[in-house]
Amino acid sequence: MKKKLILAGVAALSVVTLASCGGGTSTRPAVKPPVGGSSIELPDIEFDTTSRLNGKTMNMYINYKAKAGVTYTGQENKLGATYQNPIDGKTYQRGDLLPMWSEVQTKLGVTIHDAVRDFTADAYTQDSEDKIYTAIGSNSNIESIDIMMTNSANAVKYATDNHLVNLANYFKYMPNLYTFFQEHPSIYAELVDANGNLYMAPYFDGLDTIEKMFIFNTELVEKLLDEENPTFDETAAAATAYEPFIDTSKDYKVLISENGKAKDLTVKAATNPIAAQNALTTKNGKTYTQALRDYIDTAYMWSGEYTKRSEVFNSEKACYSVDDMIALMRCAVNNSVYLYGEANKVFGIVPRGQANNRVITILQLAQIWGIRGLTSEKDYLYYDNNGKLVDVRTSEAGLEALDKLHQLKQEGLIIDGWDAEGSKNGTFYYQYLTGASGAALMIYDYNATQVVNNKLDEASGIGTANSKYNGLRPVLPPVTKWEENYINDNTYAYTRYTEDARAFKSAGSVVFKSTDENQIIAACQLIDYFYGKEGANLQDYGTAAYQDGTITVAGVTYPKFKQAVFTAINNSKLGWNDWMRDVMGTTQGMGHVRSDGLDYQVTHPVGQVGLANVLNAIASGALVCATTARPAGFGATVPAYYAQNATTTEITTLVDFWKQGMGNTAWRAVINDGWVATSKESLRNSWTKSNEVYLDFYNDYLDAKKPQE
Repeated sequence: MKKKLILAGVAALSVVTLASCGGGTSTRPAVKPPVGGSSIELPDIEFDTTSRLNGKTMNMYINYKAKAGVTYTGQENKLGATYQNPIDGKTYQRGDLLPMWSEVQTKLGVTIHDAVRDFTADAYTQDSEDKIYTAIGSNSNIESIDIMMTNSANAVKYATDNHLVNLANYFKYMPNLYTFFQEHPSIYAELVDANGNLYMAPYFDGLDTIEKMFIFNTELVEKLLDEENPTFDETAAAATAYEPFIDTSKDYKVLISENGKAKDLTVKAATNPIAAQNALTTKNGKTYTQALRDYIDTAYMWSGEYTKRSEVFNSEKACYSVDDMIALMRCAVNNSVYLYGEANKVFGIVPRGQANNRVITILQLAQIWGIRGLTSEKDYLYYDNNGKLVDVRTSEAGLEALDKLHQLKQEGLIIDGWDAEGSKNGTFYYQYLTGASGAALMIYDYNATQVVNNKLDEASGIGTANSKYNGLRPVLPPVTKWEENYINDNTYAYTRYTEDARAFKSAGSVVFKSTDENQIIAACQLIDYFYGKEGANLQDYGTAAYQDGTITVAGVTYPKFKQAVFTAINNSKLGWNDWMRDVMGTTQGMGHVRSDGLDYQVTHPVGQVGLANVLNAIASGALVCATTARPAGFGATVPAYYAQNATTTEITTLVDFWKQGMGNTAWRAVINDGWVATSKESLRNSWTKSNEVYLDFYNDYLDAKKPQE
């Protein structure tokens, strides 16, 4: 493979190697899955980095949710038509270039022009991509757009209409993007069509690291497990339904993490906590919690790794199993008076958001029993041993998971009404995370989104003034038995793994065709700049005026925001993402990999503690995260995008078919009531179409992309 560089022009166009986890070098142990899936060979390239940008005008079409672009739009009602930026002291009016893009001009010698205003009379008021496309298509001077930020579906549409440049023909001028694809060949295989054409430079809001997490109210955990002389509830608990999943009759080894380094811990044989609770003559909060405390003392506390029982769940060295987690949920739900002061006010898990999101959240909980595909990057797909895509809904394991979820519902561990309609910030999570109307032991969701429900932090201004709690933070997922487990060569019977990994965000940058070849090259070079370290940091953290030294997270160093940035965000009454997009011009879907360091800094300080634990565990290998860097099989993310989808009516119909499963009535009914209204066989038969047509299409699609002998 040729990688000779012709280095010339501005220094900013230097070549860098992007790390797989948002800015640093991964130290995680290798996972050796079976081979399979798709792969496409990148062409040999002799790079030319001579700048074509200096002196050029680059016409940018960035319209983020009809509010943000390369210039100040004034579309955010909380900011208004003018805004005085307290960081640089400048007052911005509509049409003024935002700070990040001004810096791009300075560094690269290019002029940035806001092309949105050239094509829509009511600039930044159209949120629909279809409307934008219609507006562009009705103009004869479409070539005046150089770069557009768009989604993958529209990229296919623009390419089909012969408007877009095939970026694969310009790799010579895009060394950073080319190097990225070398390190992530599965992403390249996703984005190119069957002819090897590449029309989009992808965007990632993080890559090959965890996305959604188990977020515990660690205050409740500490109170249940650590407090001396507790006054636990003695009201009778519901009849037990859940049975043990983990074999605790003999010692077993688990990989744990300490300061980002992995080491073995032996879990001592003891009566499974679920079995112990189930065997109790008197079942209530008091007896449940004492049984769990006794198990933790026998199985874990002998090791000297933990100073208190709650660390088995809450720390970087967390070692708890799926059964420990269910046992803890029982303790929380049945100690409502002890924990909250009122009966029937504490719940094991609450789901997020609107109804369909709630269904998804509860379904995704079934991953704790080693069920794959529930947190997939694409629908409910995962790779089998042979590198073929499988639909979890037609697997026996997927159907059995519904039984286990029903058992949790029977015991009252899942909140009533979890699948009901309601407002986003209604009773189904907000009131229970803040403690306004009760309490929840856990939620499965995005870290920064949910830990903001902690008490207000005065330094960062992040949090909720009326919150009762200050212990919401992510924890490592439970240890469990994974089907087709290839983690660490099957050394460990029980492991931690997540398929809920950040990958392709279905957005990125495209280049429109031009009669000026140097204009095309310049556009490609500008896109490539953001895949380099300097450009990526600028896209995430803005200019030096917004930064104050560095911060290290899980062994990786990132730029650090000034305290004034958080003050400005809080005073604006906007969320951090909106402020950065609308005021700084950063964190938009312009092709690059958003760093973990950004998400960490805009997270509530309590959540930062848990996030650091999780990221350290990933770095050590104690938590294995699915990644685009692995071939098909266990440990590999499934493709999130297929370049030819939108051109086929049949596939469009099948996509709609898939969406029906996201909030499927039958799934809800089984979780709530068991196999009453439907049977396993009827539910399995309702998805045969996915095996017969949908999966056949995608597996054939992957096979077609493999290099021919």
